[in-house]
Amino acid sequence: MSVTVAAPAPAAHQYYCANCGRDPGTDAARVDPEWAFCRYCGYHLTAVAAFVYAGFWIRVCAYLIDAAILAAALILPIVVVQLATTATSATVLDLAVTMAYFSVGNGTGGTLGRRSLGLRVVNEAGNAPGIRAGVSLFLLSVISRLVFGIGYLVMIRDKHKQTWHDKLSGTYVIRTR
Repeated sequence: MSVTVAAPAPAAHQYYCANCGRDPGTDAARVDPEWAFCRYCGYHLTAVAAFVYAGFWIRVCAYLIDAAILAAALILPIVVVQLATTATSATVLDLAVTMAYFSVGNGTGGTLGRRSLGLRVVNEAGNAPGIRAGVSLFLLSVISRLVFGIGYLVMIRDKHKQTWHDKLSGTYVIRTR
């Protein structure tokens, strides 16, 4: 005799904590908001809100902040490496640091630019997607750029405001404030 177990159904809701941006992991806020707290940060959940997806322009602003952070952090090391070795070494350093910054940043819930504007990168459950998804986001975003930015522009008409690389990586960019 064999027993078939059905796969768990996807969450029927997409709720997040207004403080940390994660799924608070409780239905208590919908039953009795007075006693509901986020299991991750302890924030008192006066109401559990559905995801509010981040639009095109706020994401552009977050990217510009990230670019400024990377430029400030990399200018001196790149000049030193370029003077000591070759331009190729400086390019490799730039690419490696940029990939690490965006992969780790997005994999853990958002880069410094995104977090400063109240944005979070989450998976369907409302949690940080993980480093593997962060690497996927970075590599696929390069492809989105190579096709004249079309991968970014599709988010304007998408109901979840996802780019191509968001869709392929299973991530969403949401507002937390």
